[in-house]
Amino acid sequence: MNRGGKLRRVYFFVLVLPYSDAMFVQAFDHARTEMFWEFHRRAFEYLGGVPRRISYDNDKVLVSAVTGKRARRLTCGFTEPARVPAVAESLPLCRALLRGEPAQ
Repeated sequence: MNRGGKLRRVYFFVLVLPYSDAMFVQAFDHARTEMFWEFHRRAFEYLGGVPRRISYDNDKVLVSAVTGKRARRLTCGFTEPARVPAVAESLPLCRALLRGEPAQ
């Protein structure tokens, strides 16, 4: 991304529903736990619900260490999102969407 004449790294949050081919993509310029949860919230609202299962890649926001062939140690911000103040604000909506309640 070119911002102010300087090239900058761009990250993408992509959530794809493989059976319906529905997709949500959001670009951002920094990878932080807060952005990860915020983009989940936006994706769930956009798609009108929450998938039963989500598979993740090895992004550093989510995975602190690969401990085996299929084993991962997850970051605190991912396993305990309420500990991140900016994330805690969006948790009620994410939880409501997980229960199948409409977004408000």
